Amino acid sequence: MLGKPGIHILSEDTRRPLGTVEKGRGCGPCATTATHNPEERSRRSRTEGVAKVPGQGRTGHCANPDSFLVSVHDSSKTRADQILSVVAPEPHPGVSGFSSFAAAAVACCWCYYYFKASAMVMQSLTTPLVSSSCVVPTSASLRSPSPSFSASVFSQKASRALSFGSSGLLNSGAVEASARPSVGLPSGGRISTMASQTTVQKMDQDSPVSEAVVDEPVQIKLRSLKLSDLGPSEIRGLQARPRIDFTNIQNIVGPIVEDVRSRGDEAVKEYTVKFDKVTLENIVELVADLPDPELDPEVKAAFDVAYANIKTFHAAQKKSQSMEVETMPGVRCKRVARAISNVGLYVPGGTAVLPSTALMLAVPAQIAGCRTVVVATPPRPDGSICPEVLYCAKKAGATHILKAGGAQACHIHTYYDSRSLARAVAAMAWGTDTCPKVDKILGPGNQYVTAAKMLLQNSEAMVSIDMPAGPSEVLVIADKYASPAHIAADLLSQAEHGPDSQVVFVAVGDDVDVEAIEAEVEAQCNALPRGSIAAKALQNSFTLIVSTKAEACAFSNLYAPEHLIVNVENAASWLDSIDNAGSVFLGRWTPESVGDYASGTNHVLPTYGYARMYGGVSLDSFVKYMTVQSLSSEGLLALGPSVAKMAEVEGLDAHARAVTLRLKDLKAQK
Repeated sequence: MLGKPGIHILSEDTRRPLGTVEKGRGCGPCATTATHNPEERSRRSRTEGVAKVPGQGRTGHCANPDSFLVSVHDSSKTRADQILSVVAPEPHPGVSGFSSFAAAAVACCWCYYYFKASAMVMQSLTTPLVSSSCVVPTSASLRSPSPSFSASVFSQKASRALSFGSSGLLNSGAVEASARPSVGLPSGGRISTMASQTTVQKMDQDSPVSEAVVDEPVQIKLRSLKLSDLGPSEIRGLQARPRIDFTNIQNIVGPIVEDVRSRGDEAVKEYTVKFDKVTLENIVELVADLPDPELDPEVKAAFDVAYANIKTFHAAQKKSQSMEVETMPGVRCKRVARAISNVGLYVPGGTAVLPSTALMLAVPAQIAGCRTVVVATPPRPDGSICPEVLYCAKKAGATHILKAGGAQACHIHTYYDSRSLARAVAAMAWGTDTCPKVDKILGPGNQYVTAAKMLLQNSEAMVSIDMPAGPSEVLVIADKYASPAHIAADLLSQAEHGPDSQVVFVAVGDDVDVEAIEAEVEAQCNALPRGSIAAKALQNSFTLIVSTKAEACAFSNLYAPEHLIVNVENAASWLDSIDNAGSVFLGRWTPESVGDYASGTNHVLPTYGYARMYGGVSLDSFVKYMTVQSLSSEGLLALGPSVAKMAEVEGLDAHARAVTLRLKDLKAQK
């Protein structure tokens, strides 16, 4: 059984605490095991390095006293224990310029994604993760991290790495940048890092430790504001999203993009080993050569329903693609659609693999008639493809699967998405020996994904993208007739995507029971396996109380949300007042989830306010339009003089001559 120091782990299936966490036992110097046998713990404490921690006399053990030792989780309580002391006599072998204590925390934190523990809370073992760079010993059995990486992986904003001040105390910037709810050092706690010893000293025996969000019931109260109390600048502030430092992000992904450009398949394979801990013989698979995956019949049936609805909705868009009109007698103008020949589709694999995205992207590509459809998705630990993604890709006519991309761990996925995605989009943008070069890359993602796509779009690769995108977001407009339980569920359905998700509730009228809605949010959040993620997102959310429909729609149009839920009486009448939204969900029986999966509309949508000028993925995303004009002699005689005169005004004599020569010939024929 596996766990992590300083992080409270629950079984995904039973939510049972995993028990004592040890470091240095089992699969090598960085293996992590959990021991529940008291006799075994007692035996080890007499012969091995020991760390004392509170909680039923439990002890953490280190198989190698020269390595490191870690905290213990007291399974009799639903919280992470406070650490009294952690001592490592000597730096861990292989750790350069960094304490073995920090290395233990780093390596164990990486277990989160691979073993899919359903919840975690950073504790004080994460606070030493502040070095600008370090080398961390790895264990293949743990799928541990790359040997060299920046400590900024633990920052929600890659541009702000965690750091210590000269005093050794965790600075406020590091706390602010933390990507997950954390249990920081006790008040007065100090980190001391030396070449031969690392100690966490508890300065105040009674200092409180924050409760674990996923275990202790979390209290949620959305920031509540009245529109009538706000000035223009405050309203603009509510529309703001987290700042994106594209320059810093592009500095991260740029070298990877160039490496893939120059070394192709070999570079992709190396990065897959480095980031995914998977060794691949082939990075690309031909979909036609892959056997049909074995799936539960109910799962297949659900995907089949989604496929049919998505196909119906997008096929209907084909009717309006081509058109022809006679603008004046003898002058006919036409627009014709042609499929983009080669497209690359990115299916994320960060906090969860999203086979629904494979349908959302591949189905319109299939309808458009794209010849080459490359689906990029992260490989599983054994190098295989997620069976649900494969099923959707095969059903929707994808031609190739590129096994690259994806995040390595939930709590640091923003940083690693940028690097993982970089190799996937670079391979598709530039092409390799086995991966076809594509002309357009489509797929959802956070701001790091957007940065990587935009970097390629502006390079010599000559590739376009679907749209900029950022963290997922929802704005819910509701009145007194809406169910508080429904509103809460809709808010949480976006909040659970990630801690950077944007969640806004607009209450129409003072008679909306905001307290009842908050109570529902709290109750439902505490019942969610991903409740800690949702709770983090809700910390940055707010409720805006408005008086009228006009005020609600005006604010929504300014905010331009990715998803807009209108849960009010007579919701259909509101649509004409809505101008800016990625996708709109009208009425009490239309949760945002139906659009995410199977109503037929596309869930790849603009975020970050880009709905003011971008629409979501549609059939148009996979085609380009050619315009055609055809003039008869009568048409040129009627139109030619105007064209020649306009060319003369602009000083383009050759343009004018191309018309006047023809007019002269026509007159001569008569």
